[in-house]
Amino acid sequence: MRTIEVQPALIVNNAEMCLQVALMGCGVIQMMEFQVAGALRDRRLVQLLPQFPCPERHTMLAIYPHERHRLPRVRAMLDFLAENFGRNPAK
Repeated sequence: MRTIEVQPALIVNNAEMCLQVALMGCGVIQMMEFQVAGALRDRRLVQLLPQFPCPERHTMLAIYPHERHRLPRVRAMLDFLAENFGRNPAK
């Protein structure tokens, strides 16, 4: 395997802007799958180099109070996150 260092032509700090730039055909992006799932599903974007997945997996964390302090709304949010982001949304 060979590593090539590249200098980006554009750097953004907003996921939506990053996605829009890619959808306009202006470059290659690296984002979490759930952020680009719709565009992948609709074939507006394609995954590059699937045989070389990013070794650093992005992790979404939900931090909440100790079990005895958990409120029903916290449980509902955790269930929602697990249902929507605990699987591969692109499939």
